[in-house]
Amino acid sequence: SDNTEHYSAEFVQNAPKTGESWVTPNGSNNNKTVLYLKDEDVTVYNRFKMSIAIPGGVTLKLDADSGVAIGGLQETSVTFDASGYSTGGKSVAGVAGFIEFAAKANTANEVKKEQGTFVWNVTKITNKTTGTGTALTTDQLTFYTILDVPKYVWSPNDTTKPDSTDPTKTVPNDDKTQPWVSALEFTIQTSATNGKDSDSAALSQLTTFLHSGFGLTYDTAGGDPNYTNKTEMRFDLTRYMTKASGNVVNCYDQASSVTVLGRLLGIGVDLTMVTPFGYINEVNLVGVGNCNNPFFGTDTTRIIVPVVDAARTQFGMHAFAVYNDGVYDACAGPVTGVARRTYLENTIDFERTIQLYDLSLKTYYEDYYLALGKLWNDASQLEKIDFYLDVVLSMQVRVVTIV
Repeated sequence: SDNTEHYSAEFVQNAPKTGESWVTPNGSNNNKTVLYLKDEDVTVYNRFKMSIAIPGGVTLKLDADSGVAIGGLQETSVTFDASGYSTGGKSVAGVAGFIEFAAKANTANEVKKEQGTFVWNVTKITNKTTGTGTALTTDQLTFYTILDVPKYVWSPNDTTKPDSTDPTKTVPNDDKTQPWVSALEFTIQTSATNGKDSDSAALSQLTTFLHSGFGLTYDTAGGDPNYTNKTEMRFDLTRYMTKASGNVVNCYDQASSVTVLGRLLGIGVDLTMVTPFGYINEVNLVGVGNCNNPFFGTDTTRIIVPVVDAARTQFGMHAFAVYNDGVYDACAGPVTGVARRTYLENTIDFERTIQLYDLSLKTYYEDYYLALGKLWNDASQLEKIDFYLDVVLSMQVRVVTIV
């Protein structure tokens, strides 16, 4: 086998392609990592070289067994030239002789990480009626299976990507937008989305882990992001996954992580912002616990204060992820799939917030939901909406990029 199966790199390049998985020939660190979509009928291309001299035109029938979901590769005829290389098939990166093998079964029907090998069997040689047994066993492969094609910010098969400052324009793509092996490992294995078979189940697990299982805590001094440039909306995923800048985060960091990693699994989740947000009811603030006074600093006696406390603090804005009208909040949660209107009703202390803006309850609710309803019904509408007196409430879908 001449470096035949798949490829390995920090970036899983040129995959997934519907119905086939390409390989990188004659490179270093091959035979390592594969990325598939769930429940797909895949094809693998292989190039072979005989280790002994043979006459040209010899044909072998080969198949491969594997303990992973696709079960191996179906029997296929391979013809060799006088130099011992497989002939025909397709050319990959300018190298000919890659033979198409259909998988014995579809890929897993869920988010999954698997490890295994291909055991190649010679089932027939030209003019022979019986097989010759096992020919070789590949190095161990790691198979990642995701729910759908990764969504932007990931652009696995594109040569261009949307300009983060002007989505109507495109700029050249780069390796950062290819699915990363490290990000797949973090999302599937570390975050325990392995085995989730639906968008909502995977997002719920991801949100819960990032809120309650990753050892993060809210910035109770000022609510500043630690991994997100909120002006440029650039999220440092590399450092976030290793907590290289510490375990203190804010809502930008948490909403960015849920959005970027959810999109890696192929889920069209959006980072969404509401500003101004207002006073909060008692919520489970990441790393803090129940809290209605998020900026208590180091004075833990003020995590929960009377609702009329003159020094009570509020969220000037709040970011979270939204998918199919359900909120996924890894900061003030974990909230997993609750309808947006219900989420806001549960989270915002409306009575106190209304007093802050000197509004009547009736006016606030009527205009609040009128405006939100208008925005929610038009997902492409990103501008702020002025809707009650001099107060602006906006729910914006933000484009986030990764570094």
